[in-house]
Amino acid sequence: MTDYGYLLSIPPTVVAALTVAVGFASRDIASNLVGGVFIVTDPKFNIGDWIRWQDKEGVIEDISFRVTRVRTFDNELLTVPNSQLATSAVVNAVAKSPRRISHTFHVGDDTDLGAVATILVEEAQASGNVLDRPTPTVRVVELDEGRAGVQARYWIDQPSREAFVTIRSEYLQRVNRRFNEAGIELPESW
Repeated sequence: MTDYGYLLSIPPTVVAALTVAVGFASRDIASNLVGGVFIVTDPKFNIGDWIRWQDKEGVIEDISFRVTRVRTFDNELLTVPNSQLATSAVVNAVAKSPRRISHTFHVGDDTDLGAVATILVEEAQASGNVLDRPTPTVRVVELDEGRAGVQARYWIDQPSREAFVTIRSEYLQRVNRRFNEAGIELPESW
């Protein structure tokens, strides 16, 4: 016959510490599993989506009940606990089409803002990838320390990361060329 009396000799503080440790470990596992259920069953969260959360972004490669794997644009594979995604604000940049792109340009406050606005709208309209509706718009969003912030907004129908980056880059190059031709300078301190 086995004598289990030695178990009673374990100090209660050791048992309490083990119970607390198991409780904390179980809490993390449970929160990841619950987060995983929400993520797996969310139709707006899919493999191939480009997401941003906290200070990270990338494309979802795999979703499991415990973790989500996200490939960053530096080609790193992040293994993200589902509890982190379930409790953070996550931007799904490709969940809806069309997608708006915004750029803020800072020019000297003595610059002809009408000319700046005309160039920004014309270059958006010149792109075959920018939608006619909603129409491209320009707004003055800042006046500070001798500078004006002018924001251009336009919409694209291809919300993938690759299309977004390509369309944005082409637009900025065309605007830069037009600003140079018009003698519009962008302050160096920005």
